[in-house]
Amino acid sequence: MWRKAINGFNDSATAEELNDSLNKAIGEFDMAFAMDETFMDAKIAAGSARGWLAYLYLQQKENPDLMQELAGRARSMLNEAGQDAPNNPRLLWVLGPLRWNAPPERGGGPEKAMELYERGLETIRGMNGNSDDPLEPSWGEPELRMSLAWSYLNQTPPNLDAAEREARAALAAVYDFYARRIHRYFYSRVENAEDAEDLTAQTFMSVIEALPRYQHRGYFTTWVFQIAHSKVMDFFRRNHSKVQKEASVNNDVFDEMLEKVIQDQRVETLRLVIQLLDDDERELLRLRFVAELSYNEIAELLGRKEDAVRKSVNRILERLYVQMEAKHA
Repeated sequence: MWRKAINGFNDSATAEELNDSLNKAIGEFDMAFAMDETFMDAKIAAGSARGWLAYLYLQQKENPDLMQELAGRARSMLNEAGQDAPNNPRLLWVLGPLRWNAPPERGGGPEKAMELYERGLETIRGMNGNSDDPLEPSWGEPELRMSLAWSYLNQTPPNLDAAEREARAALAAVYDFYARRIHRYFYSRVENAEDAEDLTAQTFMSVIEALPRYQHRGYFTTWVFQIAHSKVMDFFRRNHSKVQKEASVNNDVFDEMLEKVIQDQRVETLRLVIQLLDDDERELLRLRFVAELSYNEIAELLGRKEDAVRKSVNRILERLYVQMEAKHA
């Protein structure tokens, strides 16, 4: 919700939509931080969301008292985060635009903002390439590099070569994050490594071409998988003879997913039971366990409510369990 709202300021999102998203984000992040006060990312995001909400009220010229309260709380939370985790990449990314717009006499300006982004990247490099952070890439290297690319493009004079370099590096980081998940999704559909590789390459070519038109209204992951889903549908329209093969589940990628669902020696039986599912049900399992999308991302992709997706997946798993128990009775 928070990221959706931030991007919405650059799009045609209404004030009502922005207000709703930011208030929901504040509630979620406050709850997360209350559960674990060492979770600095939640505190940083909560402070940032309050700052954006204060900015919204300033634009709308309404709720001046609440605007001041939100702005003060945002400054306090970000200052506290800065004391506890001064090199947190998430904090540095949030502070960058504030530093860019601050006057030089207050320690601001383009150079100061870019120093923050570089410091964030240095911290990430010191993490020894650990990609297990569940918040990547939304909070990680791609965001900082894209912020640097924007900065190089908008500084005086612009540095076009540096901007292009950082933008390419950001895209490479995004590719590294998504390529495995997208390739696994394609392979679970087409059961052919060469076709899966071609579809993955086509997807990222389309992502690159479409980036200038990306409206930031939803989740980036959802947008990428919408492109991937379109590519695999085009594949089957062009290759009618492969549609029947696509309906099977006899491949290694689905075996890995099955082992996640049930940790015992009955994977073969479970595979046979899954063949009885309809196409929509199998697609839900692919998106959840092969592509590793969250329920929220699946809901965005399919145009459904998150709770409905969660209940559907749970019902499928419960039915599979009952059918397996019956076969082993």
